[in-house]
Amino acid sequence: MRAAIGLGGGAAIGHAVTIAAMPLVAVLYGPEAVGAWGAWLALAGIIGVVACCRYDTAIALPASDREAIHVALLAVLLAVLVCGLTAILVPIILLAGIPGPWHTQGVALGWVPLGALVLAWVMVATQWLARVHAVSSLAAAKIWCGAVTAGLHLVLGLLGAGALGLIAGDVGGRCAGLWGRTRQAWRDHAAEIAHTQPSDLWNAARRHRVHALWMTPTTLIDGIGQQVPLLCILSFYGDAVGGQFALAQRMMALPAALLGQSIAQFFLPMMARAHRHADGSAIRLFLGLSGVLAGCGVAVLTAMSLVTADRISFVLGWEWRDMMVFVTPLAVLTAAALVASTVSQTAIVLGGQRWYAMWVTLRLLAVATGMWLGDQWDGVHGAVWGMCVAGCVSYGVLWGVMVWGLANSSAGQAKPCT
Repeated sequence: MRAAIGLGGGAAIGHAVTIAAMPLVAVLYGPEAVGAWGAWLALAGIIGVVACCRYDTAIALPASDREAIHVALLAVLLAVLVCGLTAILVPIILLAGIPGPWHTQGVALGWVPLGALVLAWVMVATQWLARVHAVSSLAAAKIWCGAVTAGLHLVLGLLGAGALGLIAGDVGGRCAGLWGRTRQAWRDHAAEIAHTQPSDLWNAARRHRVHALWMTPTTLIDGIGQQVPLLCILSFYGDAVGGQFALAQRMMALPAALLGQSIAQFFLPMMARAHRHADGSAIRLFLGLSGVLAGCGVAVLTAMSLVTADRISFVLGWEWRDMMVFVTPLAVLTAAALVASTVSQTAIVLGGQRWYAMWVTLRLLAVATGMWLGDQWDGVHGAVWGMCVAGCVSYGVLWGVMVWGLANSSAGQAKPCT
């Protein structure tokens, strides 16, 4: 418990440092550069999160460190292969004239494969450090990552580096956070790594193939669903509008990200233990925590109600004034996401992973439809409201299904939610 609190504290400090620098970053770079950075983050994030084919999540499963090393090496090799293929596809996509936000990104698009590779490497390194219980190292890495990212952004912004400065600062901060810990882990296991054979990697891939094959498509669809709104706004309304949406989204995502991470550390084992008791404590835990999270959502909405266009202009400059149209709908979506923070872990306990995968797909379709209908109604403002309404309804449906599943689960065994 103390280790988890320490890790959550490190993450909170790292995020806080990055967010604290956001006003200066906004002033130094402007909406267009932030929009290009947001597009790069979205594209790199979609590719990076599945580049390892989710074998990174299997690093904690083997009983022996030797087998875990094989899984980690497999994940890294897959990430290099996927990102290498991405580097080949980038010029092909541009030359073929395939429509999308990448046509406005210029040189920044060439950084997408590197960004995806760095994100994948960070996920593998994080899972390994978590396996060996190096929680203090992880917490320090998160703080260091936030500090280096903020520092590089400010320095490169003063030098007038533009969108490439934001991208370089992001890559540099992520690398700086875990480079020392990863190098030490490599040295500690140099002998095992050197003696790894292709057959070892093949055996590792086969042993965990069900885990990887099931999670990869779900994670990909979920990642696309998370990034589609920003990519659509960048494609149809330009970098300036997309940059204002990206900054508002980044600011709104902070409370959800921090609380969601903390919940993931504590809630899953607590829910699993409560569900085994089959005495009604599981649904009480779920509803009780949902109530607490609803209170946090109300606090977010209250805080955002104090934000006005004039205050945004005063802090960030007049060119950011239009960001206000995104603050209220994104605050509503953030509040709904906070209340639904426990649903994915509850789905795991109830054995409803397949239903959850279906929900991820339906949410993507709902958000895309909501944005299209909203755009017909009131342009970009309506599109964002359509996205938020669709997201809130999706979260509400999933939350209700989890309540139904908990209420109907039998003693010691969950009733499937599929």
